[in-house]
Amino acid sequence: MIKRIIPCLDIKNGKVVKGVNFINITDVGDPIEISREYQNQGADEIVFLDITAENRDAFYDLIKRATKELTVPITVGGGIRTIEDFRQVFACGASKVSVSTAAVANPELIKKANAEFGNRIVVAIDAKSHGDSFHVYVKGGREDTGMDLIEWAKKCESLGACEILLTSMDGDGTQNGYDIAMTRAVVQSVSIPVIASGGCGKVEDIAEVFKQTNCAAALAASLFHYQKATVGDVKLAVQQINGLIPAIVQDFYTGRVLMLAYVNQESYDFMLANKETCFWSRSRQALWHKGKTSGDIQKIKHMSFDCDNDTLLIQVKQTGKGACHMGNYSCFGNETGEFNILDKLQDQIINRSNNPKEKSYTNYLLDSGIDKICKKVGEEAAETIIAAKNNNKHELSEEISDLLYHVMVLMFEQGLSLADIQSKLSRRYK
Repeated sequence: MIKRIIPCLDIKNGKVVKGVNFINITDVGDPIEISREYQNQGADEIVFLDITAENRDAFYDLIKRATKELTVPITVGGGIRTIEDFRQVFACGASKVSVSTAAVANPELIKKANAEFGNRIVVAIDAKSHGDSFHVYVKGGREDTGMDLIEWAKKCESLGACEILLTSMDGDGTQNGYDIAMTRAVVQSVSIPVIASGGCGKVEDIAEVFKQTNCAAALAASLFHYQKATVGDVKLAVQQINGLIPAIVQDFYTGRVLMLAYVNQESYDFMLANKETCFWSRSRQALWHKGKTSGDIQKIKHMSFDCDNDTLLIQVKQTGKGACHMGNYSCFGNETGEFNILDKLQDQIINRSNNPKEKSYTNYLLDSGIDKICKKVGEEAAETIIAAKNNNKHELSEEISDLLYHVMVLMFEQGLSLADIQSKLSRRYK
């Protein structure tokens, strides 16, 4: 089972807040900006929790913005009391909706919501230790229902809950670690996924709850809000229970695979701090700052984990000769396939300039100068338009190919590369 990492945003008056045991609330920041950062770090989903449920219209607007601007799944909780509440939140784009106090008061609400909205109903359970057992609490942990936690968890499953979000109220906000005994007890009593919550203060707490229980996910707030760790730090630590993490290095601009290496916590921390690739050398048993000796530094543009959270993708701007110690651009040599044909064409134009070839059309253009090159670009553009007007796909593909070639010669003559154009298009697209 893939272990999910879930940041939680407690929302009050449109802001992210945090407290201890739901008191001493402090403002943390803007929900959308914070969520976007967590998404970039690799969060598997994000929980938006309306802790006061006072201004619902504003909260709904926030969820609409979040689901529109983010790609990560959003689970919404707080203030859910009726089927209409479920309906409105799902209409805002939420992936799942969480219900807590209202479900205790009216268990059939879970069944009805599941019947209408499918396997998207999360039951949030707040609990505290009571001797050798655990009691369910409601109203933000202020009221003891007297209900046994395990029995309630089983009932929630039977009524159609897709997941249980289990929060230890003894640990919430304390940063003293998850309640392992409570989490294990619930996990062992149900077959649906259980999300551990309440008490996370350091990366090791999440690694420990995954190691000691079979919970499906870990939810945290303070750890991420106060920048004690990133989601990536957590995923790396969790995976390192089983050893080093493989890292695929890819050219950010061309998509070409450059190399494969391995990462541990120390090298990952270096990359976060310095924005340059750094790996763990298994042969030397030491850190390896890529390019430090050769000068072929890899500038990090983006890092993310794969769908199973066990491989790191590092997208870079490759400098110098390339990634391979043998002097090649890629450790995998010159890949076959058509996806990088424009890069090959650019390399050919550069090669013709450096090593002129008799009767080469490229050398003829470069030797003729800017006026000739611009004239040819104009001619090919006109022929492309004519082919389009003729509605002839074969002719059009031929003319566009000619136009692209001449444009790339013009780019080279003017000192521009494909990377310059790709960077410009990327900024416009974003």
